[in-house]
Amino acid sequence: MGHTMKQLLGLVVLWSSTVVGSLNSTQNATTTACLQLNSSLNNVTLVPSESQYLPSSQDNWSETCWKTPTCIVQPLNNAEIQNAVQVLTEHNVKFAIRSGGHSPSPFAANIDDGVLIDLSKFNQAIYDAPNSLVKVGAGMRWGEVHQVLDPHNVTVVGGRVLNVGVGGLVLGSGLSYLSDLYGLVCDNVVNFEVRLVAGARCAFCNIHQIVLANASITNANATSNQDLFRALKGGANNFGMSIAPFKPQVVRPRLTKASLGIVVSFTLSTYPIFQVWGGIKTYSLEQLPALFASMYQYQSNPNKDPYANLMFQAFTTNETVGGVLNMVYLKPEVSPPAFAPFYSIPTTGDTTKLQTLTQMMGGQRVPPLTRWDWFATSFKPNPSLYSKIASIMVSAPELADIQAVQGGSLALGLQPISASVVHAGAARGGGNSLGLQAVNQTWFALDVGWLDAGKDQQIRTATGAIRERIASAAKEEGEQVEYLFMNDANTEQDVIAHYGAESVGRLREVQRRYDPDFVFEKLVSGGWKLPGVNE
Repeated sequence: MGHTMKQLLGLVVLWSSTVVGSLNSTQNATTTACLQLNSSLNNVTLVPSESQYLPSSQDNWSETCWKTPTCIVQPLNNAEIQNAVQVLTEHNVKFAIRSGGHSPSPFAANIDDGVLIDLSKFNQAIYDAPNSLVKVGAGMRWGEVHQVLDPHNVTVVGGRVLNVGVGGLVLGSGLSYLSDLYGLVCDNVVNFEVRLVAGARCAFCNIHQIVLANASITNANATSNQDLFRALKGGANNFGMSIAPFKPQVVRPRLTKASLGIVVSFTLSTYPIFQVWGGIKTYSLEQLPALFASMYQYQSNPNKDPYANLMFQAFTTNETVGGVLNMVYLKPEVSPPAFAPFYSIPTTGDTTKLQTLTQMMGGQRVPPLTRWDWFATSFKPNPSLYSKIASIMVSAPELADIQAVQGGSLALGLQPISASVVHAGAARGGGNSLGLQAVNQTWFALDVGWLDAGKDQQIRTATGAIRERIASAAKEEGEQVEYLFMNDANTEQDVIAHYGAESVGRLREVQRRYDPDFVFEKLVSGGWKLPGVNE
């Protein structure tokens, strides 16, 4: 499609908005930006009149994140990213950035009445065998990464679900089946490559931000821009897919040493793990007390095997699903002793076998529901607390509010985190932003799914109340852990504040250095933001 047709399609957007009613200044600016992007980025910008627009606007896995951006930009290369962000900042237009779009948080990776930057075209992974590294495009999903690495019998510390996007998981910290051995996903990034925006101007900023042509790429790693490197690991979209420094050759009065930019690739360490033993064991809900007791026994082993990992879910509103235990042993050893606490519990199904890690992850199931939300909390494992949680999850009065909604289904998730996760991450170097304690803990998640869009608030209110019951029980037992796992959290939870005052203070310093005018705080408003950044 040529420039003329693209401009015409853009004018349709402007005309349609005008006949509906008078545009306010924000709508005018957004439409103007989309017109300009239509003109400059041929075959890259999608507007609502095009057939490709609807599938892209609804590419997020949960319908809670289906939005109607004024236009969608799908950059094919670094220059087109530069162009897009420059236009948006010049016009003071709000935008969202999407990698895989897996978070059910409504505006974390989509937007209404703004511009969506869809990174799905940044979908190449390059394996560097001599250095045991892989360079991964920011728009890839973990299943695509494994397709590149599996022929070499290596893997990465990446997502446990193959359809999850790379960018969001890394920047939110990321939990992996390899985390006991090598730390969190973010700890295994050795370099963030950030594409800067040449000549970026911000409409509302006090300072024009200028990047010289020879400074169009920067890297954040353990030796270059170390403060940004640390901030990106858990900093969400406050830094990652956002801000990067530059060193101007000519320093003028009042110029800031900062520039807008988007992360275009992550360089990750790879490891020689390929054949594993694992799969899914399913249980009836009557086994819930025994499963909680076995989970505590598994977590309290003083010599916990780092090659063993698992994730347990129980759909307490859906007896036909029951309990689901995803387990994996990162060696080709059948029924290893590490999982002995679970072997005596009767199952309703069992797919465990020798297979590749990718095959094991590909066997995981998601109930066929269209709308999803998540809530997170954390605590130390405790048999009394686990007993209370098991009771809450089958007796809380709010369960009736969930079950009354079409398709309403609530699952609890127990994710055992050993102290070795924190130690292994620290050993990778560079640190992260998370403020984690090196203690055995459980990252608890409530995953709720439903079908009726008109019941979103009812579902969220009920699930949030159940989460508060569990958090209160943990506090009563003296086992509460402050940290919240961003990749499982609700958009209303103040995740970054739970990193602790020291970590938040460091993040604020990084933001003041790299984005002193809060451009990404004001324009990329979805997701989890730094607490009190405008104070």
